[in-house]
Amino acid sequence: MDNLGALLSLDELKEALQLLDGVPVVLIATNVPKSVYSDPISKAEFENVFKCFDASSTFIYLPSFCRAQLI
Repeated sequence: MDNLGALLSLDELKEALQLLDGVPVVLIATNVPKSVYSDPISKAEFENVFKCFDASSTFIYLPSFCRAQLI
């Protein structure tokens, strides 16, 4: 397979992924609507957007920053 323009070889990519194995993947959602922090229905709708990708996602809400951290 031609890998013109590839930054890493397949072996290098495999090695990099092995190094990251077990590292938690964290997503930070910004500009979260204020209603998500106070309205249970808005909060459930917000969480459902992400839970369709990973049902075991957990959420840490940071209302002072209008953000949510998803783990």
